[in-house]
Amino acid sequence: MKSTKRDTIYIVPTRYGFLYGFLIFLFLAAGTFYESNSLLVATATLVTFGLICMHQTHLNVNQVKISGLEMESGFSGQTVQWKIRMANTAPVTSFSINIRDAVIDVPPGTDFIENIPVYLRKRGVVRLEELKISSTYPFGLFYAWKWWKCDLTFLVYPSLQENCVMPESSRDYKADLTGQEDFIGHREYVPGDSAHHIDWKVQARKQKTMVKLFDTQDPHTIHLDFRALSTGATEAKLSFLATIVQECYKLQRPFSLRMPAEVFSANVTRDHYRACLRALALYEGKDDRAA
Repeated sequence: MKSTKRDTIYIVPTRYGFLYGFLIFLFLAAGTFYESNSLLVATATLVTFGLICMHQTHLNVNQVKISGLEMESGFSGQTVQWKIRMANTAPVTSFSINIRDAVIDVPPGTDFIENIPVYLRKRGVVRLEELKISSTYPFGLFYAWKWWKCDLTFLVYPSLQENCVMPESSRDYKADLTGQEDFIGHREYVPGDSAHHIDWKVQARKQKTMVKLFDTQDPHTIHLDFRALSTGATEAKLSFLATIVQECYKLQRPFSLRMPAEVFSANVTRDHYRACLRALALYEGKDDRAA
């Protein structure tokens, strides 16, 4: 995405710049009062140096161009890496360029992708309409900045909890007995398995005892239900569910998720993982507490 307007550079003195200006004023006042040519020459030198610094700070920001940005979603309270495509149109390096939480140097005559760290804060959809590019280089006397116009959105998932206990796998024995759940395959018989689950046809054909698996019967499946959480405010519940979803995906354990308005059947694919996190990030229920 490219900006359609010419870049406008804004520049103001920093606090050190104001102190520098006050120093110039003192030299000017002293030189005028004492009619000292040396002090007046020093004043002119300081003014010239300040103007050069202002020009260099302006140029340092102006020569940096952004041509694209790839944003990454993540969890609230964490830092993610965004990929930003930048170019330097001048034959000299742009030093100490500030973009979000990063300070980088942009080599001359290059077009490259830089990873910048971004700290994610509030959960939900975040819209980025513009990105600030700023710098105080070379001597910190002036602060110059410009805006790169864009219109991008990204998701911030609920924050992750530390020392979160994984819930136990659950089984729906009524569904197992009635056979109303989806059949998903077989596994070898383990002592203690119910005889109702043995596939006798497979045993007769392969001379091997196999047990039928249904969607809710998989002993490794984790079933998550927002309304079943009895304690905690909404954000705490969302944080807990996001943590379990993250752990299940890392461990490749199938999991299902039931939200007040959506239900996600048991799975462990990347699309399923992202869809569940998206539902948690976009949840807009009231911040209520269970009775």
